[in-house]
Amino acid sequence: MVQETEITFQLFASGYCTANAKIIDPTSALKSSRFYAVWALLKHPSLGLVLFDCGYNELFQKETQSFPEILYRWATPAHIPKEQTAKYLLEEKGIKPEDIHYIIVSHFHADHVCALRDFPNAQFICNQSSLDEYRSVSGFSALKKGIIKKLIPPDFESRVIVLQNISTSYVDVNSGLLFHRFFDQDVFELIELPGHAKGMQGIKVNLSDKKIVYATDAAWSKEAFNKGILPMKIVKLFFDSWKAYKNTFTALKKYEANHPDYTVLFTHCPETLQLIENNV
Repeated sequence: MVQETEITFQLFASGYCTANAKIIDPTSALKSSRFYAVWALLKHPSLGLVLFDCGYNELFQKETQSFPEILYRWATPAHIPKEQTAKYLLEEKGIKPEDIHYIIVSHFHADHVCALRDFPNAQFICNQSSLDEYRSVSGFSALKKGIIKKLIPPDFESRVIVLQNISTSYVDVNSGLLFHRFFDQDVFELIELPGHAKGMQGIKVNLSDKKIVYATDAAWSKEAFNKGILPMKIVKLFFDSWKAYKNTFTALKKYEANHPDYTVLFTHCPETLQLIENNV
């Protein structure tokens, strides 16, 4: 078991899928773009080792060979080198899969939960609404929500923790964003970011050397976010709520304006990948 006394937060990427850049930013050139599956490792003295999401692994290719899941693979072709999986990257740092205590699930899309089965001792922290949706859908109805239930560990229900059962909540008065504090610590909080997926959440991290709002899929490009450019409306076909997405987008911009000391990052943004490459 890895013992940690220093609090750290580090981003990684495990594989990527491809889509047209115009989906992210309708004003951009017509070209293919990579959507990297970013996740984070938190080291906390009382909570131990915590993952925020876990990216792709080889299970995605295995579980998308038949109908209807193959439609997911066709829509988002994935490239998943073994040496980029969370398990591999953590073992390179001397961390065994069994050492992970918790995995916070931002939402149940495959690029965020694919590697859950690799961590046999972890408990999973989920927003109540995203968990309710996961439980209620199956087959093609699950696929329409971006959920491949075959990726989820068979003992998931015995290991899941509902965020609302362990947290106290407050609303940021300037932005209207809902935050959750949990496990009697204030180093990081979860943020509700509805729209892209049911109950999607991000994480706010407050360390001595960095302050980050990692807003997952509330936007796909920091450049487009800065310019106030929304994705193509075709994404409404698989978003949970376009109206909620736009409201979250606006709320995040308000939060950023009122908290300039925080860096706002997104899962699939090239700027986030650059920070990963620089070991930030």
